[in-house]
Amino acid sequence: MDKKGFGPEIKVGIFVLIGLVILAYMSIRLGKIDLGREKGYHVSAVFDSVSGLVKDSPVEMAGIEIGRVKDVTLKDGQARVDMVISPRVKIRKDAQAMVRTKGVLGDKFIEIMQGREEAYIPPEGAIAKTVSAADLDQLLVKVEPALDDIQSVAAGLNKFVGDKENQTNFKGLMADLRDASASFKNISGDVEAGKGTLGKLVKDETLYNKAEKTVSTLEETVGTLSEVAQKVERGEGTLGKLVNDETLYNKAKDTVDTLHNVAQKVDKGEGTLGKLVNDPSLYDETKKAVKSVTKATTGIQEQVPVTVLGTVVGTVLR
Repeated sequence: MDKKGFGPEIKVGIFVLIGLVILAYMSIRLGKIDLGREKGYHVSAVFDSVSGLVKDSPVEMAGIEIGRVKDVTLKDGQARVDMVISPRVKIRKDAQAMVRTKGVLGDKFIEIMQGREEAYIPPEGAIAKTVSAADLDQLLVKVEPALDDIQSVAAGLNKFVGDKENQTNFKGLMADLRDASASFKNISGDVEAGKGTLGKLVKDETLYNKAEKTVSTLEETVGTLSEVAQKVERGEGTLGKLVNDETLYNKAKDTVDTLHNVAQKVDKGEGTLGKLVNDPSLYDETKKAVKSVTKATTGIQEQVPVTVLGTVVGTVLR
């Protein structure tokens, strides 16, 4: 060793050694590598797909790291993710685990949405609710037909717009729309000014006052009808008595029953009226009697002048 100090080689070696120590320290800090024993408890979750998720990926809750992925294995055709969770964090049994993407590079991590149940997942327990990461390839497969359709539509629009006849028709349509817009603007101005039937309906307060009076009259009429209905319900007045008094109903029912009985007797030929209605012989005799009376009346009419004349002559001779 040189008495004047360290040589250049030793200085470079010390500098490199310090750099390696700093690099190792930064790697431990940034990678959150625990050189000692793992701290926390283990939980697991099963996903349909964890494409891109690797060992030592972060586990977060509400954007805060609470653990790390210990291992990713295949179980019955699904991905089993074993995690080490900080002992300060408790996960409820109805929590949900999702595979999320972080950053521009698309690094995957596990996000846990805390549940509401009072019970917590014990050590070596499992998170039942999981949501797998969206596979970019599958998304592209689904989006590709839509892109093809969009391209077809774009090609059709390009062809439509490029056609001169369509351009002329489109210009005409736009001109018609402008004219229609101007017409609607004029109509709106007339209505606002109170012109025309619609304008009067909108602006004329007389129509409103008439309508208000009509409504008031209808309200009064309804009120009157309501009072009448209440009186009828209470049995007041003639109509109320007719509606509520059972005596009148019973009398009417008795009268109808009596008329019904009389009609049945007449129909059966019972009693004088029944015989007159149903006995043909009475009709024949009545007819004969009418004929006899008619003849007698005719004879009397013929004899009356002779009798009167004899009476006058006898009086004169006396």
